[in-house]
Amino acid sequence: MSLSQPNTPSVGQGNGWTAVLLSSVALALTLTGDQLLYVVLPLQAASFGVSLVWVGILLSANRWIRVLLYGEVARIGNRLGSRRLTILATIGAVLSTLAYAVLDGGPLLLVARIVWGLSFAALNLTTLVYAVGGGPAMGRMIGVNRSLRTLGQAVAAALGGWLAISLGPREAFFAMTALTVIAVPLAWALPRQEPITAQPRPPARGWRYFAPSPYNLLSFGLLLAGEGVFTFTIGLLFREDASTKTALLSAGIAVAARHMVIILISPLSGVIADRFGAYRTMIVSTAFVILGFALIPLDATWTGVIVILLARGVMAVVGPVLVAQRIRTNPDGNVMHALSANATWSDLGAAIGPLLAGFTIGVVSLDVMYAGMAVFLTLLLGVWLALERRLTA
Repeated sequence: MSLSQPNTPSVGQGNGWTAVLLSSVALALTLTGDQLLYVVLPLQAASFGVSLVWVGILLSANRWIRVLLYGEVARIGNRLGSRRLTILATIGAVLSTLAYAVLDGGPLLLVARIVWGLSFAALNLTTLVYAVGGGPAMGRMIGVNRSLRTLGQAVAAALGGWLAISLGPREAFFAMTALTVIAVPLAWALPRQEPITAQPRPPARGWRYFAPSPYNLLSFGLLLAGEGVFTFTIGLLFREDASTKTALLSAGIAVAARHMVIILISPLSGVIADRFGAYRTMIVSTAFVILGFALIPLDATWTGVIVILLARGVMAVVGPVLVAQRIRTNPDGNVMHALSANATWSDLGAAIGPLLAGFTIGVVSLDVMYAGMAVFLTLLLGVWLALERRLTA
């Protein structure tokens, strides 16, 4: 098997781009309610009838439900088809966003977060399935998908505070519900012809689903370090060398830059992946993430942060391309299963990362933590490369 050419057959380019654009915009619109909740809930917990403990549960529940049920969502998607699953997921997103406006108390809001977690899992899978059906244009399609998706998150995060102040913390979700409703007709307008992505075999169950591929392990480590530990500690990182106010400002700039990097660099990343191959691009990107983590303990904080943000922006596109290209190494050869399995391990890493950082801070210094992440990722990269060579020999 070639290390740089996709294994998935291409679809009609016009039809493929239409599906990618419609599904990506639908996903971007549905993300607005979730992003607003992250802005509002920690500061206005009493308005929702929850304690700060419940805030933590609610903001993490959607990720944990995805870890547990991504495989079942993929199975449903294989039975219903990408278009029908996208329609159902947009309806679920509308209901969950509306629930944030009208429901009170932890248990009821937890149900809404579970509904959103399943809806996002479905939308994340179907938008990627449409994109990886693009054959030679796969990277560019995924690049556009990631850019539009992140644009929705950035707009919601930027407007969230203003809406909550102008309309009220609960009322702001009515505005986001109105935006999310637009996603339903967009999903309905998707082409009825399913994207051609792989042999229509059912995804695996049980241990075969949860058993990670070599790349799944690398994704787990990259999200644990780059999403979990990095995002959790970035404010503390700047506080070591500045006042609390300056640290908050620096951390805010870095978090906003993460969104802007993905928006701006994703289309270019797709072109790079199509031109040079996802395998080579992923090796280089991972090496730069390792470099970024290594630079921070060497007092090159901003340089390390910028390197990590840029490399992870490229990875957001290259990762799904690589998964699609490695579809034949999957136990069942099913593209939706392969994408859901990788998303499961990525989400698991992103969920464990903050827990690891929270328990480790105070035991070791941030310099030691970041150096440890650099060593950890270097080991995972070495294991992945060794196993890849064995699989493709």
